Amino acid sequence: MALPSLADAMLVVTLIIPGFISLVLFRKISVLERKISDLELVVSSLFVSVLIYYLFSLVTGIKDIDSLRDKIFFSENLVILFGLSLIFGIVPGLVVKLGFRRNVFMGSCWTLSLEKASKRVSYILIYTQDGLEYKGQLHYSGGVETLHEITMRELKLILRDKNWKVLREIKMGEEILFGEKDIKRIVFFEKV
Repeated sequence: MALPSLADAMLVVTLIIPGFISLVLFRKISVLERKISDLELVVSSLFVSVLIYYLFSLVTGIKDIDSLRDKIFFSENLVILFGLSLIFGIVPGLVVKLGFRRNVFMGSCWTLSLEKASKRVSYILIYTQDGLEYKGQLHYSGGVETLHEITMRELKLILRDKNWKVLREIKMGEEILFGEKDIKRIVFFEKV
C-alpha cells in the first residue's frame, strides 16, 4: 500500500476546513459556548463541508473528486469556497442569535452584569458566604483583566428575622470591598 501524497493530504484538509470555518463563525455569532470534543468538531466540520461542497459543485461545475483535486487550489475556486464557508457560518448564526438567543452574551456573567450596572447609578444587595446581607451603591467592580471585586458606598448591613422580614438596617461606614470569594449572590436594583 502506497503512502498518501502531499496533494492527497492537502485535499483531505481542504475538505474539512470550509465546514470548520462555518462552525466557528456560527458558534461565535450565535453565542454557543458549550465545549465540544475534537471528534464532534471533525465530524460536524465534515458534515457542513459536504453541504458547502455540494453548493460549490453547483456553482463551479466541478462534479467529481478528481476534478476537485486538480482545480481546488485555483484562486477563483478558493474565493468561492471561502465565500460559501462565510455564508454558511454567518447567516445561520445570525438567525439563531436574533431569533432565539437575543439576550445571550458571550463572556463571564460577572463581567457583563457589573459592566452593565456600572453605566448608571446602581444599587446592589450582596449576600456573603458567611450569611450576611449588605445593601449599597455600586462604586467599583473589577473587569475582565482584574480581580473580581466590588466596592460599595452608602453601605448598610441588613438584619432579618427567621421569616425573612427586615429587623434593622445598620449603616456600615463609607466604603467596603468584597472579593469574589466573599460573595455568594448579587442582586441589582435601581433605587434603595
